Amino acid sequence: MAFLRNLLYFLIMNYFNGINFLHFGSTQESTGCIDKFFEGYYGIQYNHFGPMYFAKGDNDIIETNGAYCFITYPGIRFRYGSPTKSTRSHNFICFTGPKIQDYISSGLLPITDETGLIKITNPDRFLLLLQRIFKRLSKSYNPDYARATHELEGLLLQLHRQKPTETKRNLWDDLLDKLVTAIRKNPQHQWDFKLEAEKLCISYTHLRRVFKKNTGLPPNQFLIKIRLNLAAGKLQLNKDSIYLIAEEVGIEDVYHFSKLFKKQYGIPPSAYRKVFEMN
Repeated sequence: MAFLRNLLYFLIMNYFNGINFLHFGSTQESTGCIDKFFEGYYGIQYNHFGPMYFAKGDNDIIETNGAYCFITYPGIRFRYGSPTKSTRSHNFICFTGPKIQDYISSGLLPITDETGLIKITNPDRFLLLLQRIFKRLSKSYNPDYARATHELEGLLLQLHRQKPTETKRNLWDDLLDKLVTAIRKNPQHQWDFKLEAEKLCISYTHLRRVFKKNTGLPPNQFLIKIRLNLAAGKLQLNKDSIYLIAEEVGIEDVYHFSKLFKKQYGIPPSAYRKVFEMN
């Protein structure tokens, strides 16, 4: 029995040994610009929110806004960054290894798309998966490369499952994009959506209806979800008190915060943190 268990462990470890992680990071107010060839390694580059320009190879520069991902890889020039006087949330992880060819041949690592940009339809889940990989790799005393590789494959699988989202845009799409981006960037702000409706010269009822149509949730529920996602990332990555984390994401009552967190994640924030400490 012990032999079979050891053999299974050996096979699993060998399976996940095919990826070497080089760099990873997250910048919430990126203003930088990149123009380079990524020789010798691959990268997942993710713009969580904010305006961005992007060009792959000899293509013209595309300007976009919001949750987009692109894969950087050897042999081609990439240009991307923040337009003048703007900031964005940029997250990335770079890697090499023999398993990459398996990912490419299976279509799991999408590098053949002509434009190179992939619209992320569930941006908060995508960011959470990235943060989990960062958590695995940030353990300086004992990085968990096997689990990080497993979660990298989960991230690639989400990319693989993305569906085309190109639709005809109108004025409301642009206005709501700006509001949603502002909420993602500053979830701790004490948002007054009735006031936001007045700024747009519409009723709160109408704002609530079009907001839900575009995001799947009414404004207040969307704000709570963003705050809790941000809190989940903080619980994974730092040792701040739960009271401080609740305050940082804009929920001053820690008991209310704990109740909301348990409703969304199924366990209290203290238990959620312990899960990642044990892993």
